[in-house]
Amino acid sequence: MTDFEHLKENFAENKAEPIGDWIFKADISPPLFGKKEFSATEYICQSLSPHSFSIIGRAMSGAKFLSIVLPLNSPKTKTKYEIGKAHPNGARASLALTSEIKSAISGKVSVKQTEDIVDADFVFIIKHEGNEHTVKGRIHVKPTAIS
Repeated sequence: MTDFEHLKENFAENKAEPIGDWIFKADISPPLFGKKEFSATEYICQSLSPHSFSIIGRAMSGAKFLSIVLPLNSPKTKTKYEIGKAHPNGARASLALTSEIKSAISGKVSVKQTEDIVDADFVFIIKHEGNEHTVKGRIHVKPTAIS
């Protein structure tokens, strides 16, 4: 089973209920697969492995995901991260608007966490068929579990 299939299968048991003013949105420029934005209707915000803290949103259709994965020492001890393969101790980000997952090649994320809120601003670049797409957004959600 792929990571994507595992995530889809187990999302329901880990997802959180949204808080009143929650946000999990991103703008995509230029559009990717005809989509100009991503807006999650469900999310997970917790440590899903011993080494990372995951912020994952899923759109209503169930096949669309946006994820940001931070090293486990975060977001409590560090608030700003570089995104991409060139930063092995940084964050990873990906976007799936179809069954094809696109990983970020570069970017930045700033995260603040309390017991009640995870607040993140991010911008990252995805490359698809030789074109670069900027994904920029904000996440303001309630943690599903505190690591």
